[in-house]
Amino acid sequence: MLNARHIVLYGRNVFEALQVKEANDILDAIGRGAKLTYIDIRATVTASKANRFYKIRPGTDYALSLALINVILNARLYDKAFADKWITGLRELIEFTTPYTPEWAERETGIAAPEIVRLAHEVSSAAPRVVFHAGWMVARYIDSFYSARAIYILNALMGNIEREGGLIIAKGEEDCGYAQLNSITNLIPEPAGEILDASGSTCYGSGHLVNLYNAISTGKPYPVKAWFAYRYDPILSLPDPDRQRAILDNLDLLVSIDVNMSDTGWYADVVLPEATYLERSNIIALQRGIQPALLMRRQGIAPLYDSKPAWEIFTLILEKMGCPLPFKSIEDIWEYQLRGTGINIKDFDSTGIVTLSNGPVLCNSDEIKFITQSGKVEIISMELQAMGHESLKPYVSPIHPEAGTYRLVTGRSAVHTQGQSQNNLYLNEIEPENILWIHDENAHGIKTGDMVEVSSNGASAAICAYATPFIHPEAVFMLHGFGNEIPIKTRAFGRGVKASQLQRGMLDRVDSVGGGVAYFDTVVKVKRLESQ
Repeated sequence: MLNARHIVLYGRNVFEALQVKEANDILDAIGRGAKLTYIDIRATVTASKANRFYKIRPGTDYALSLALINVILNARLYDKAFADKWITGLRELIEFTTPYTPEWAERETGIAAPEIVRLAHEVSSAAPRVVFHAGWMVARYIDSFYSARAIYILNALMGNIEREGGLIIAKGEEDCGYAQLNSITNLIPEPAGEILDASGSTCYGSGHLVNLYNAISTGKPYPVKAWFAYRYDPILSLPDPDRQRAILDNLDLLVSIDVNMSDTGWYADVVLPEATYLERSNIIALQRGIQPALLMRRQGIAPLYDSKPAWEIFTLILEKMGCPLPFKSIEDIWEYQLRGTGINIKDFDSTGIVTLSNGPVLCNSDEIKFITQSGKVEIISMELQAMGHESLKPYVSPIHPEAGTYRLVTGRSAVHTQGQSQNNLYLNEIEPENILWIHDENAHGIKTGDMVEVSSNGASAAICAYATPFIHPEAVFMLHGFGNEIPIKTRAFGRGVKASQLQRGMLDRVDSVGGGVAYFDTVVKVKRLESQ
């Protein structure tokens, strides 16, 4: 980011996130003359820092990317040398994107066709020091997989891969001449059966929690009767918490391991409190990136209450399960992890970090390591085809909400860490509850400060409205993480609205290829409450 000449952010609200280095690098890049283009359904703080902000119709990011690819290919603005060497299927991409013109995209996205053409020419003139950032909140629509894939195709067309100011393939120990850390999982027997999160799934890859809910409900491919949720709060994070609780009732045991009392912890049979970050040491972690490093967290103070670090919690659980590990202390674990790497515990003494290279690690143009079957960027993916999925999926236009209804979009601010910090004394004072952004000309008489009822599929909640021109007319927006239902969180309890309560029926609304839950396909009604 620091060395980029043009950064395109799809909904990545970087200046209201908590990745401080990323935000500073982008600010420094802008100070050096880089351009920032921001695409979102509402004007955020990031939009205020951008050279150009496009207020896009919700759910049409894929249409914009296809139109940009169309212009870049037809005007031959792509890096031909890179494409000839590293991209397969370019002819099929040209044929596929032919109907997706800027004029077509204008009707879908609301972004003027000349603006799309101008953006394509501007990024191409800055290539290869260009980054199309797919965002952290992109997996929220039913076509999220193909939308994200189109963004990475745009990066490849710029020839920016493994180039300074471009898209970097994250490096690890082996890229710097070091042996990999020894993994603790090597000491634990492999499960005999099929891994549940990939079993019977049409999704690309694994790790899809919706498969776990399906197995708990149906007992297929095998019964699941216990769940240990470590530092994860699905009841808050995923849609339809009431349905989730009904599914979780099929378990014999639900355990929450967390530093905060979460919604999932409040519903769990057992809570195993983890010590906070100042009260614990952690196992050594690898930070992959352009300059990879090993990170060690050391305990600052003893835990004030009855909590333990994660390594000790899991070691004790494994011991009770008849799978003891040969570790009595975190130092034992560190020594095991570092064995054979040439790095010692004392190397972390000064900063807690061991940097594995003296500078950025970039592959030269002949040594890029793509992990595809062909070793190249595959427009027509062999892996996707083997799973029965299309590589290039035709665009499907999202519905236009009826009058008085809107697509519900959620997000975050720089004040709170997801849904964890709303009860914090100081942060609660700054931002005690969420509000509902609604377009002032499509609000049907609703004004800023009015209390409104938001409803969907039989669920409803009251929230204060914020009428503004800085959101797309088809959408309403609220911050995620509010509407706390835990009485002991006395400051946050009952403050604001829990967006997931309004996302009824969305737990099964899943991108069949990428596996992401299509949260933002929720349509809500909004009406002014008369008893103001």
